[in-house]
Amino acid sequence: MTIDGAIKRTEKAVKRCRKSDEMKLAREYEELNGWLKKLKAYKKTGLTPEEVVALRESFDAMKKEAVPLLRAKVEDRLAELPCRLGGTVYVNFSIEGDYLRMKDRPYPCEVVFIGLSNEPFMHIQFPNGRVFPVDFDKIGKTVFLTRKEAETALKGQEG
Repeated sequence: MTIDGAIKRTEKAVKRCRKSDEMKLAREYEELNGWLKKLKAYKKTGLTPEEVVALRESFDAMKKEAVPLLRAKVEDRLAELPCRLGGTVYVNFSIEGDYLRMKDRPYPCEVVFIGLSNEPFMHIQFPNGRVFPVDFDKIGKTVFLTRKEAETALKGQEG
């Protein structure tokens, strides 16, 4: 017997019970019919019970993390940063008076501070320890998120 066949049988049984005034039995068949329909919907997913439980746990964990972020976005309190604190950016400039060889460009720098104001900025630390402020609008011009981007910009400046 298939699930569809069982659903049809319970529907017929409900009608038969109602005609013969067996309401308690009709309600039991209706409940069984509902369970069969849920089982059919579950089988349609192709997932095992364990996979359904794992999916539910994963959804709950994501929801717990996503709801505050969505609320912050709606309230215009969410800022998307171009890089992470402690991450590396690459620059094609040096601070005047510092000894940094031109041939070593681009220089890898660590992002040591990110400031959010009307004009967002970050502080980057050069390999020699010097810290320099950089506005976000310099990203892609003199500050780059990858070495490859910085090297491509250098080639464009030289050529």
